[in-house]
Amino acid sequence: EDYLALLGEQRFLLPGAYELIETLFGRFDMYLATNGIASVQKNRFAKSELAPFFKGIFISGELGAAKPDPEYYRRALEKIGSPDRRRILAIGDSPGADIRGANNAGIDACYYNPGKKPMPQGIWAKYTVADLGQIRDILL
Repeated sequence: EDYLALLGEQRFLLPGAYELIETLFGRFDMYLATNGIASVQKNRFAKSELAPFFKGIFISGELGAAKPDPEYYRRALEKIGSPDRRRILAIGDSPGADIRGANNAGIDACYYNPGKKPMPQGIWAKYTVADLGQIRDILL
């Protein structure tokens, strides 16, 4: 219990994250998609300076499915009115969960890859960026 409570207190922002999200706010509906324990992720999100910019958070522990399972995305998208998947971009740093999950769900993906690691075979992203500022350039 103590470990989970402390884990829920931890948060950090990647360089350029605040500026990116602040710039995109009001231009796009943004949601956070995460695997994890709901109590931990909710606490982290609530205490993040980015929370006010997001319309909501989808946590695997609450959805009953985890990325990369397409059911995770089906349930999350259902909660926001089942928007056209062609108008969605999933942005993530995990090829196995984020990018494969977007592939499995028929959603375009942007792979945040500052280490420039090769993409595992069978997984693809429409965009690959090494700097968060590049996401702004893609979207705007």
